[in-house]
Amino acid sequence: MASIQDIVGKALTDRQFCSALIAEPEKTLRAHGVEPTQEMIEALQALDETAVQKLAAAFKKEQAA
Repeated sequence: MASIQDIVGKALTDRQFCSALIAEPEKTLRAHGVEPTQEMIEALQALDETAVQKLAAAFKKEQAA
């Protein structure tokens, strides 16, 4: 079972996972051992994938510095 930190980290580092998480949050979370709540599903569906990717890039840039 993945922790929520694992899920967030994977979403920031794996573009395909991020896309799946936003498009099919319930299925994707369950596949990683997380029983999603309606609140989680709605929050994930409201995410902007481009914004998540920009955040990931900013973290990578900061770590490289």
